[in-house]
Amino acid sequence: MVKLVLFDIDGTLVRTGHAGTQAFAKTFATEFNAKNGLDKMRFAGRTDFSLVREGFQHNDIPATPENFERFFERYTFWLDHILARSQTEICRGVWEMLRALQSLPR
Repeated sequence: MVKLVLFDIDGTLVRTGHAGTQAFAKTFATEFNAKNGLDKMRFAGRTDFSLVREGFQHNDIPATPENFERFFERYTFWLDHILARSQTEICRGVWEMLRALQSLPR
């Protein structure tokens, strides 16, 4: 029995034109005045938390709970803003996969 299915959203379920990456860069630049190191980061398949921690390390920003909270508050703002202007499309096969998952016994 399948109990949990996790997805990496961007590029797996939808294509957003790298809205998440853009929102990360915008948040680091506007909130922390940090423009260093994000271009070297690999985003694919990683959690947002691990990416923020790495961004903090590359930019000598203390990885405090307050800075994580500050980052994610602004990140969601920028992500919403960028997604509203992006050409988002659903990846091929997603609807079929979701229907197949929905038909599994619970």
